[in-house]
Amino acid sequence: MAAYQDEESGFDGIGFCVTENDPFAFGDLDHCLDNCDRQAIADRIVGLLDSYTEKSPSGDGLRIITKGKLPANHRINGFEFYSSVWYLTITGNVYLDKGIEERQTEFGQLYQDLFPDKQQAVTTESNHAEWTQADKDLCARIAGSKQGEKFQRLFSGNFDGYPSKSEADLALCCVLSFWIDKDVKQIDRIFRQSKLYRPKWDDKHGDQTYGEMTIGKAIEKCTETVGSKMTIVEPAAAGDDVDEITIIEWPVLDDKALHGFAGRFVRFATENSEADPAAVLATFLVRFGVEVNNPILWVGDTKHRANLSAVLVGASSKARKGTSAKPVERLFEPLLLDDDNLVGDRARTTPGPFSSGEGIVWAVRDAVWGTDRKTGKLIEVDPGVSDKRLFVLDEEFGGVMTQTRREGNILSMIIRTVWDTGNLDPLTKTSKVKATGAHIGWVSHITVFELLTRLSESESLNGFANRILWVCARRTKLVPWPAPMDRSILNQYQHELSEILAAHRGTVEVRPDEEVRLAWSDKYYRQLTEERPGLAGCVVNRAESQVMRLAMVYALLDKSHVIRIEHLEAAIAFWRYCEESAMYIFDGRQGDGVAQRIIEHLQDGPKTATEIHRLFSSHVTKERLKRALTELEGAGRIGTEKETTGGRPTTTYFLKDLSVKRVKSVETEKPGITGRDTILITLNTPSAKQNERTTSGNNGLHYAGVI
Repeated sequence: MAAYQDEESGFDGIGFCVTENDPFAFGDLDHCLDNCDRQAIADRIVGLLDSYTEKSPSGDGLRIITKGKLPANHRINGFEFYSSVWYLTITGNVYLDKGIEERQTEFGQLYQDLFPDKQQAVTTESNHAEWTQADKDLCARIAGSKQGEKFQRLFSGNFDGYPSKSEADLALCCVLSFWIDKDVKQIDRIFRQSKLYRPKWDDKHGDQTYGEMTIGKAIEKCTETVGSKMTIVEPAAAGDDVDEITIIEWPVLDDKALHGFAGRFVRFATENSEADPAAVLATFLVRFGVEVNNPILWVGDTKHRANLSAVLVGASSKARKGTSAKPVERLFEPLLLDDDNLVGDRARTTPGPFSSGEGIVWAVRDAVWGTDRKTGKLIEVDPGVSDKRLFVLDEEFGGVMTQTRREGNILSMIIRTVWDTGNLDPLTKTSKVKATGAHIGWVSHITVFELLTRLSESESLNGFANRILWVCARRTKLVPWPAPMDRSILNQYQHELSEILAAHRGTVEVRPDEEVRLAWSDKYYRQLTEERPGLAGCVVNRAESQVMRLAMVYALLDKSHVIRIEHLEAAIAFWRYCEESAMYIFDGRQGDGVAQRIIEHLQDGPKTATEIHRLFSSHVTKERLKRALTELEGAGRIGTEKETTGGRPTTTYFLKDLSVKRVKSVETEKPGITGRDTILITLNTPSAKQNERTTSGNNGLHYAGVI
């Protein structure tokens, strides 16, 4: 208010940022005062909610402010309702002079009138106090299983593939009954937290509520529980197949990743701690990479630096992800060469959270110069930030995913640029600053359950996920009274770390030795460039660059500016853990929500484009469907067959079998390519494509001419 009232500020008004942490719910009714039909609807909504209402800045719309929580933001014909992740201007141009009233029940009635076909309904009686930690841990366990994808769809309120919501309710209860050993109370508690829950759950039908009847049916259909390792008998949906459940194993950290100083410190830090060594190692490598600002590694014309990013994904909220950061924080507290001399200043650290791309730029901004209005001389308006190093420990990655979904938010773009070059100059109206040579590393935390839940809402990771090291983390042992790290031993590690950093003062260039070059060409490069399907493939497809950066960090920890074979092998070992973590987290998911659904539907058999379109209730545009099918065909996930019936040919799409991959290895003698520098060549000729089309009808996988 003070800023707005400042005559020289130039602000047009004030606004309010809507978050999960405030008690408000809003209605935004656009263009309702300049249209008689829309105004009639708006008047009914205003009358129903009966709370403070004001005119919008344009004067032809209304804003209703109430108290309450909505399960999801909704929009219909320009009428919007939301209680989180939104921003609106406040005008004070009163339309209905009332207080801001509690309207949870009224919103429930309004949603039933306006959104009868939506998956979500307003929860009016859910007891959130009963949502226990055991419930959350169990949901995380289910999310990590073969049934995780299905569970997430149902839990988030998506009942596509079921005849009605009732069948979806029963299907979710069947899943819960199997995993909970038919515990009626826990099934009820967890179901009430799902987006399928609605007031109907508590409607009485004789002596039982609808919820009690549904749970009873689920228990009857559940012939065995998870303890018996049997599957569930339940209503079938398109693509469902639970006859055989294959659990993806939790990744195992290779000892080679615990090379040198990093390995010795991680073993010391986790000796009397519940922290996962992989999580401590990831946090340490990222933190160290921020401290060494200047070393660079040239790969072709691409300059790689030592900055990294990592997301620790916990099996549950008890994965001790936060515990893994504590020993690293203590290690970097003092950076001593001896008892009196400090090795420069530490890089700045912040707990975050990431809120906007502009906020990151501001934290490492360049100096701003301008002209003095009185003297006409060039003056320094803002000294900027001289030290461009910044380490961010943001323990809520869910917030990052939320921000990247906001229209106009440049956070994803800035995160990508930070990893690539560090030169930030966003072309936005609000940001008037830029940053050159920013050296930012960050670590964030999330549970598998929350990550997959948010992914089901929006596949928002594709833009920057491959610049992240995904690290599965869980509690490795029970330590009721963890002991702090021994102070005298910790001092030795701090002293050694100071000497390591002192060895890299100034700008230095890191390069691989000949043994590393040969191993890279003969063995590792081919493995790392292998294409992988689905969202898991998307998040690991920057493997070559990630490994090179990790190898550089391992070399620097050995006070070396030459990457030796042990550094490369350590980098490969840690990358394999990250890669396996990504497979554990994202297995079977497509990077595109529509493509993911197509894959699920084709598991039921071949379908035409018209049949696929109907599976989406015709809510997906033709162009959107065409793009998804094209990407799936290009990735080798689906095949096509054309049938001529006298009229226009009919194209049928079928799912390819990914269980077998045939790769032929040959030597090449092309000019400029040595026999040792074998490469991957894809034969993308018309004849090769014709050969694949004519031989794909056996539902097998064919990589035509992959060398």
